[in-house]
Amino acid sequence: MMSENYDYDLAISYESSYEVPAKTIYNKLKTSFKVFFAPQRQSDLAFRNGLDELSKIFEKAKFVVVVYSELWGSTPFTRVERNKIEERFLKESHDFLFFIKADNAIKPPWLPDPYFYFNLKQYSIGDAITIIESRVIERGAMKKEETPVDISQRIKREQEEQRKKERFINFPGDAQSKALIEYERFLQFLKDEIEIINKTPDTIKIKNIYLTEYYPVHFRIVIYPLEVLIYYQYNATNVLEGSYLDYKIINTRKAQPSIIKSEQFTFDYNEFQEFGWNNKNKFYSSESLVTYLLKELLRQFTITKD
Repeated sequence: MMSENYDYDLAISYESSYEVPAKTIYNKLKTSFKVFFAPQRQSDLAFRNGLDELSKIFEKAKFVVVVYSELWGSTPFTRVERNKIEERFLKESHDFLFFIKADNAIKPPWLPDPYFYFNLKQYSIGDAITIIESRVIERGAMKKEETPVDISQRIKREQEEQRKKERFINFPGDAQSKALIEYERFLQFLKDEIEIINKTPDTIKIKNIYLTEYYPVHFRIVIYPLEVLIYYQYNATNVLEGSYLDYKIINTRKAQPSIIKSEQFTFDYNEFQEFGWNNKNKFYSSESLVTYLLKELLRQFTITKD
């Protein structure tokens, strides 16, 4: 039976290695709901038995988000949170709970096999926040309207983040060297995924070639009659402005080959300060970009007419 006496609309549990995604959730939802995020709620724990208070907080929250990682539940604070969450799960089932999988952690034994994880390697933190907001409302929380102070604070945060991005792109520094390293990681992921496809029975085989006469190295993929050319274009060694990862699908069947798909991805970082690639305000990790590009290639292959 669900209690109606709640102190928080939402409580966030995480191990300190993953404070960034937890803080992102807090910043996005703190003006709409009453949210427990430990660094911002020290007054609730001060001058009391902190571990006991934590246990009560996770018992008295309408909805709980766990940023789940290998170390979650192994530290003194997350162990208390885990024990209370497990206890509630056994009493209430999973309606109050949302797990965000942040690394390769193995599922807790008390969670049933069909339980849905939100996997940050497949989806964005923005997608997670949308789901969390909906679930918190389903649990009976009333969404608060932003006050003028809330709006002002949000605008300031957004301006600061925008200035930080502009400095990252336009000012001399090591961003370009980081982009080149990430491009190499992307190519390795791409090569590995193609190798998996080629070793799997009953699959369309894909040829891939490193074009080492170029720097940075270009990458060519062939599924006749389609070819893909991938390269990283950059104009200066110490600034990102004007640099991008280019992806083209070319139909070589005709006497005059034609480009049937062309996209450009700029080097970027997400809410977790993880590097990746951006196209039209959609962020891709190097792994997820490989998945997207290969799916698009195979889609174009199926619709290419003889």
